[in-house]
Amino acid sequence: MFPKIPYGESNFKTIISENYVYIDKTDYIPKLEAEGKYLFLLRPRRFGKSLFLSMLEHYYDVAHKDDFDALFGGLYIGKNPTRSRHSYPVLFMDFSGIDTDGGHDAIYREFDNNVASWLVRFLERYAYSDDVIQAVLSQSSPAAKIREFFQVIEGQKILFLIDEYDHFANSILADDLKLFQKVMGKGGFVRSFYEVLKTATQRGTLDRLFVTGVTPLMLDSMTSGFNIGQNLSLHEDFNEAMSRETFSGEIFVIPNYAIREFYFHYFKVELERRNQFSVPNHDLRLAVEQLAVNADFQPLITQLERVMQVLSNRDALKMDEKHLKVILLTLLYQTQIYFIHSEREMGHKYPDILLLERNPLKVPFQHLVELKYCKKGDKPTGWEAKKQEGMTQVQGYLQLPEVNRLRDLAAWVLVTDGEVVEVVRVH
Repeated sequence: MFPKIPYGESNFKTIISENYVYIDKTDYIPKLEAEGKYLFLLRPRRFGKSLFLSMLEHYYDVAHKDDFDALFGGLYIGKNPTRSRHSYPVLFMDFSGIDTDGGHDAIYREFDNNVASWLVRFLERYAYSDDVIQAVLSQSSPAAKIREFFQVIEGQKILFLIDEYDHFANSILADDLKLFQKVMGKGGFVRSFYEVLKTATQRGTLDRLFVTGVTPLMLDSMTSGFNIGQNLSLHEDFNEAMSRETFSGEIFVIPNYAIREFYFHYFKVELERRNQFSVPNHDLRLAVEQLAVNADFQPLITQLERVMQVLSNRDALKMDEKHLKVILLTLLYQTQIYFIHSEREMGHKYPDILLLERNPLKVPFQHLVELKYCKKGDKPTGWEAKKQEGMTQVQGYLQLPEVNRLRDLAAWVLVTDGEVVEVVRVH
């Protein structure tokens, strides 16, 4: 009998016990344990996040101890178990079913009811008394409920799995930015909820946390209340941890490059929102087209200076080459004219930025860019020294065989003090 395709099925036990196709992901368990205790992994929808969480639940949950051989015996982790297998009571929550219609108060009630429902499931599953359950339910807010819950189970160590942490938040953001900020920001009920989780980690009750979602849009607000979590979304070792399985048995993995594009798109949105200004993508596309067709960097420099001047009043003291590079990469990633490489290793050297043609799109010019930052107090002598340092580095890159083989390469040095940018073409 051929195994069945698990389309839409996300229960690990069902898939294993009812002869569904399963691509073994259990070798990621020891890798996750080695990375840390409080982890986030973001992937698009239909990439197996819920199934991955279900697998973790069945592996770690003390209640599934007797099922280990049946569920994991034929998988990697069945032959290579970690010391933590079946060592936790597991609290699970899924935030995908929260209705965001009706405004702040309605969303608050939905979130509160959702939290209460999952807490009751845990308490019933592990045979807590009705009095304990009522004590948790009697609390007036989601944060108060989860705080009472951790007080009730104090002395234990639990694993907390959260699926679709951002599902409802993305829906709110699509409709009402101010409401999103109210719900997720300081004093908001979501942030307050995660602040309680942070306290529970410090007290030792919340021993491990694993969170999945789709976008990083809520992550900044979330980690301001829970700022000890580690985001593995760009970590190459976890690129295939969650993937899409096709009917032909092939695996579709989201490339690291696609994730980088995703993150820089998000960063631009946040940059504009927090500083209340806009950089139209149409203008950026025209600027990058000028760079590609005519090797004219000035239109993009104009956009770069606009952004830096907005940031200079509050961020100049912290500005350095890394900040400059992040801003420039953010602008470049809004178009798909080039493949963009940051500090790509070439002959044991690391050019700041390489812009390479993106097949099948042919462009007249490819580019190598070296960035230099000069403190305002160091001008003018320091400015000239930084410029010369950059030019020397670029000349060294141009001698590398890997760089020399690049067709129609223009090489540049960009020097800035955080507001003004000078661009010098070296080659």
